Amino acid sequence: VWDVDASGCPNLLRPDYFSKKGASEVNFVNDYFGPFAKKFAQTIQAEHPGAIIYVSGETTNDTLEWGADDPQPIVYAPHGYDAYVLYFKSFNSWAAVESRGAGRVVIGPRRIRRSFAAQIAHLKTHAGEKMGGVPTLIGEFGIAFDLQGGRAFKNGDFSQQIRTLDRSLRAMEDNLVSWTIWNYTPDNSNERGDLWNDCLLYTSPSPRDS
Repeated sequence: VWDVDASGCPNLLRPDYFSKKGASEVNFVNDYFGPFAKKFAQTIQAEHPGAIIYVSGETTNDTLEWGADDPQPIVYAPHGYDAYVLYFKSFNSWAAVESRGAGRVVIGPRRIRRSFAAQIAHLKTHAGEKMGGVPTLIGEFGIAFDLQGGRAFKNGDFSQQIRTLDRSLRAMEDNLVSWTIWNYTPDNSNERGDLWNDCLLYTSPSPRDS
């Protein structure tokens, strides 16, 4: 795929190595991930008949297809994030970024609500048209709780987090879909964060302190 030339600089030999197979363009989801997910589901259900498998393709790629002859039962469990909040860790009621498609900026609270609802509706439609009408669960959606550098952890004012999460929750409710929040752990604290995304904030007590 690549090598080092006489001067010691890396040199790309096959730039289309990951994008083509022979003369055909590669679709990662359907050419590689899809067959893997179906084999995984088949293997699990061979040991546990009736086990429900939750399946999602790439985060922003909704090309995964599932036919009637593929392993069942499954649930379509794509992601549905507020991209602006994740990227900037701040909330602006007048600005948002679509997490799918062209990733365009959406301006205005009403347009944002319509955009978010349409994005979730698109996922439900995909489940109906390309996944055999299986149930849809938004497997991951949520916000960064440490907005503005974790200011709320110090002053106790979580009003911005409430408004931010409400914006995403409205999209779920507009479409009547089931969902799971990522990531809100029950043992979170203002001092240590959620022990997942902010796990480096936590320092284990030394034996001397135990």
